[in-house]
Amino acid sequence: MNDRTEIIGFRTLDLTLISAKGLKNHSVFGHRIDAYAVVSITRNRFQLPDNFQTPVDKIGGTELQWNYAMKFKVEEAPTAKQTLVIKLKGVRMFGSKKLGEVKVPIKELLEGVTNEGKSMQFVSYQLRKTSGKINGAVSFSYKLGEKFEEPVIMCYAPPMQRNLRNFSSSDGCRDCGCRDCGCHDSGCFDGCFDGGCCDGGCCDGGGCDGGCDGNCC
Repeated sequence: MNDRTEIIGFRTLDLTLISAKGLKNHSVFGHRIDAYAVVSITRNRFQLPDNFQTPVDKIGGTELQWNYAMKFKVEEAPTAKQTLVIKLKGVRMFGSKKLGEVKVPIKELLEGVTNEGKSMQFVSYQLRKTSGKINGAVSFSYKLGEKFEEPVIMCYAPPMQRNLRNFSSSDGCRDCGCRDCGCHDSGCFDGCFDGGCCDGGCCDGGGCDGGCDGNCC
């Protein structure tokens, strides 16, 4: 791989997860499940280092309240494939239960931004279960700061031989070099991700590393 330093434009994203409302009764054997949210930003389907987990709401039931503040750094470039992901989970005796998820393209939040940034906005998005059914909505506020630049070391993988027929199979995931090119290295954008294993759906299950290990590899 060839490493190269590039100057990348960023903005701070100040986000406060306010609440989730209209949830269907998410009880087990008549006992209400206490719920929390995990908020992260992914780029090209792998998770960036910044992610947050709210406290567990033990009171709300189907109307949850957090008012939990967090701060991210997002890339300014409109070509950057960044997504805000909010996952609502219920606490239970063995592990957690996924109650719903929201995915918001960062470019959507960047719309209308000026040199000075973007003032506080209040928005709501529908939560969807794994089945695709709507399960209430989540509300949050956000604002964007002034643009700033930082040097970033990018690694670029050499061209790879890919077995296009097998992108959705376990062999295809390995054949495309998903792990070999340093796919879980946050700088490796142009190798595996652009037209490679992760972008082909093979690792679309929680990031390249977790997706491969948990789904198809």
